[in-house]
Amino acid sequence: MVTALIVAAGKGKRMGLGYNKQYLLLDGKEVIARTIDVFEEADFIDSIIVVVSKDELDYFRRNIIEKYNYKKVSKIVCGGEERQHSVYNGLIECEKSDIVVIHDGARPFVKRNILWKQ
Repeated sequence: MVTALIVAAGKGKRMGLGYNKQYLLLDGKEVIARTIDVFEEADFIDSIIVVVSKDELDYFRRNIIEKYNYKKVSKIVCGGEERQHSVYNGLIECEKSDIVVIHDGARPFVKRNILWKQ
C-alpha cells in the first residue's frame, strides 16, 4: 500500500495573504487541488491523506474534496503547531501503508517520474 501524505496546514504568513496560500487559484484551480491531482492520477498511489489546519477542515472537505470528487483521499487530518507536528499527525494515520511519500500541498508541479522510478 502506497500512501501520499500531503501537508497543507500552513498559513502562508510570509506571503501576507491572510489565508492559506494553497487556496490561491492557479489557472482557475486551487493550488492544493492541482497538487492532489498529481497523486490522484498516479496509478501507484493507493491512498491520499491530506493534513490541513483545524479551522479549515470543513472548508477543505467542501471546497476541494467534494468539489473535485477526489476518490483516493481517504483521510483529512488536523495539522499541528509546526510543520513537523503536522507531518507526524499525518504519519500516525498511515499505519497500513508500506510506503509513504510526503509532499507539500503548495507544490503542484511535481512530476510523476520524481515520485516513482519504475
